[in-house]
Amino acid sequence: MINIKEMLSSLSSLMSVSGFERYDKDRLLSLISPYFDAYREDAVGNFIFIKKANNEDAPLMLIDTHYDEIGMLVTDIKDNGFLSVTNVGGLDTRIMPAAEVTIYGKEMLFGVVDSTPPHLKDPKASKKLPKVSELLIDTGYTKETLSKIVSIGTPVSFYPRISELEGGYLVGKGLDNKACVAAAVSAIAPLNADSLRYNICLNLSTREEIGLVGGKVGAYHIDPDYAIVLDVNLAAAPDAPKHRTVKPGAGPSVSLSAVTDRALTHHIIDRAKRAEIPYQTVVETVSTGTNADVIALSRCGVPTAVVSVPLKGMHTYTEAVSLDDIEKTARLLREILTSEVPK
Repeated sequence: MINIKEMLSSLSSLMSVSGFERYDKDRLLSLISPYFDAYREDAVGNFIFIKKANNEDAPLMLIDTHYDEIGMLVTDIKDNGFLSVTNVGGLDTRIMPAAEVTIYGKEMLFGVVDSTPPHLKDPKASKKLPKVSELLIDTGYTKETLSKIVSIGTPVSFYPRISELEGGYLVGKGLDNKACVAAAVSAIAPLNADSLRYNICLNLSTREEIGLVGGKVGAYHIDPDYAIVLDVNLAAAPDAPKHRTVKPGAGPSVSLSAVTDRALTHHIIDRAKRAEIPYQTVVETVSTGTNADVIALSRCGVPTAVVSVPLKGMHTYTEAVSLDDIEKTARLLREILTSEVPK
């Protein structure tokens, strides 16, 4: 069995800003390839891992879990070692000042998002959130030296650091959606060809954070019979509306949506009940906010369901996820892949 904590820690350390997912390709493949029969890529950079059942007539199940993460791109190199950036995906500027980052130039550089001390702030201006384009990253280099290492368009990611909270929570960057990558690999790795009821394509899809790109392309050419999208969901917090969040530590959530397939969704819930795996349901009306929205419409349509891991602090550098929730998600997926095909 895979050690989920070690797997997720390793995945979080990889750079996968949307559009630059291949940066740590060799390290990613060394982590995941040993558990699958075959591997391929497509034109948009999706990482597709294949595991086959012994039954030649087994249907094809697509497990889609996006691998990309939010980040930034360098837009200007300024005097005294400062960089201007723009966002890739949804960045919350409330948490950006003083953030630690890694700049992936000709060599990796450490940087800190510049923060104006409160003593020097205009009281009126301090009430207004800056735009990402107004933030500066301090590297400490001179402009001349920095220009030899960094160029316009260089990707920037939050500094990879994994920490732990009490109660079995792992904290770090990129857990959206590497928590689900860890869950998927943990579920599939111990399964052998005799136990599988499906042929499996695990798609670590790209560019989800900028428009569901990898999910759309991957589903089209994989052409599955069924699809399960694994993604993170908004975990409950003291200041968050209860109807829009799920409880951390209470197991994965299953989406109830006009987008998702009724039979497959009911099958997943039934398997959770039979195996006594705690789960939650969440109503997501006409959009799940995941790759399911495009996978379900691929070609002539794909029966699609969504299973999600509760995540605190989404789109920050201190995203937090319960290792127990990941384990329960892996158990549920394992149950599905070894059970009868839904009717």
